[in-house]
Amino acid sequence: MASGRSESVSPIYHICSALAALIYTVSEYHYGDINHISQIPQILRALDPSFLSNDFFLAQSALANPRFYYVRFIALISGGSLESAFFLITLCSNVCIGLVTCGLTIFISSSGPAGLLSSCLVFFYGGPNLGGAAMIAEG
Repeated sequence: MASGRSESVSPIYHICSALAALIYTVSEYHYGDINHISQIPQILRALDPSFLSNDFFLAQSALANPRFYYVRFIALISGGSLESAFFLITLCSNVCIGLVTCGLTIFISSSGPAGLLSSCLVFFYGGPNLGGAAMIAEG
């Protein structure tokens, strides 16, 4: 064995990690939330050049900017259904995050259950909100 690890881990942990990503995505996904809202006008402009033709922001963002290729990619794969394109990209990225987390934990600890646990914690443990949901006391 080249890696020096004597224990092989069943691929069932990776499958369960991908399943956890699927469950999380289906249960927590909301179209148009967070960063979708700023991308939608640019993607709609890429799909239809007459969309908001007099808008300054869209006219400037049609030029080369950091989102240029992302917008073109989403417009290409959407096929007219922007909702399904965003969902599929979110699902693919969550599955990849789960598989990488599980695989890295298994590589470090040689424990399949630890890999599955770490992957599930990434998805289902929300963690603290760092200032985003802080209550401001008025007084």
